[in-house]
Amino acid sequence: MIHKRREKDKLSEKVLFAGPFVGEFGMELFSWQGYVRALSKQFDKTIVASRPSNEFIYKDFCDEFIPFDPGSNNADGYNCFSPITIPNIHDKYNPTKVFTATTQQEHSKITSGLEQNFVSYQTDKSDKFNIDICVCARNFKEGAATKIQRNWDIGECEKTVVMLKENGYSVGSVGLKCSASYINGTENFMDISLKDMSTLLSSCKVIIGPSSGIMHFASLCKCAQIVWGELNLEKRYRVDWNPFSSSVIYIPKEEYNITSNEIINVIGGFIK
Repeated sequence: MIHKRREKDKLSEKVLFAGPFVGEFGMELFSWQGYVRALSKQFDKTIVASRPSNEFIYKDFCDEFIPFDPGSNNADGYNCFSPITIPNIHDKYNPTKVFTATTQQEHSKITSGLEQNFVSYQTDKSDKFNIDICVCARNFKEGAATKIQRNWDIGECEKTVVMLKENGYSVGSVGLKCSASYINGTENFMDISLKDMSTLLSSCKVIIGPSSGIMHFASLCKCAQIVWGELNLEKRYRVDWNPFSSSVIYIPKEEYNITSNEIINVIGGFIK
């Protein structure tokens, strides 16, 4: 009798299946996972599918996480530029609602009128990550033109690190090795987990780099940022994608050709 009742309860369960998500990390942070978190409150169970490395951002509300790797981070918006086939992995779960989008056009339709709900990933500071400044030397070699355009010239990044260290700051390199470069003379935090990254960003004074997903993640960790990019992205960093009012210096640079001197000129009065 009890067994039959449990089976009946399971059949009447409202299940949300969200994903798989295959677009940019920044888009996933501020135009996807917030919607899923808000929607999850209407369901008994939430199942999420996304890149294996991104499970951390769903742990506060996700009941089951399904790792789905599209094969690369070569994406722009919600469009993955690597040839992939997205299977109907939700079928066997018999969900009440399937919430998924693989293009910007699809996404704008399904999220229209919906609310988002964000949580902070800020943690206590840790001696494990005793560093003053993180730099993300974005270095995409292929993909959408907008992604390559946002690369940080390695020479200018190296000059910036030298000048920062001469001014007494300790510096660490962050980012994925497939899309960013380690800078000589820095602490190596490349390819660390998002959980560790949240602690690192919560412990350091500022992160420096061109517009990218990791800079958006810094906003959710309440980490100060010095970031540059197109003028139309400034409001996104300062307001729209900054729910916890993280400190931001945004430098408009349509061609992303920033120099080490420009960074040094603004950093002195920004961090204590």
